[in-house]
Amino acid sequence: MNAKKKEELAQVRDSLKVFMRREAELAQEVGEAPATGIRAKVRERDEDVDLWDRMTPAERTELYQNDKEEWKRILEAKREAGMRKLLRY
Repeated sequence: MNAKKKEELAQVRDSLKVFMRREAELAQEVGEAPATGIRAKVRERDEDVDLWDRMTPAERTELYQNDKEEWKRILEAKREAGMRKLLRY
């Protein structure tokens, strides 16, 4: 049952990330400032790292083939997380 809850949590976080990104796009289109602050950006970055860790190699390949920009963004978040971890020690 715990695995099912973790999967549901991952789905909710993915949905939230999509929602936040779309909100920012629409706000920019109508000339408003998006309602994202530094905490939201950090949360999104951390969620991208978690997403990369959960993806299988096949899912990563599919993402690369279908949405290269998204793949680059997620991979960059993963690289930055590794660099932050390295510099903390």
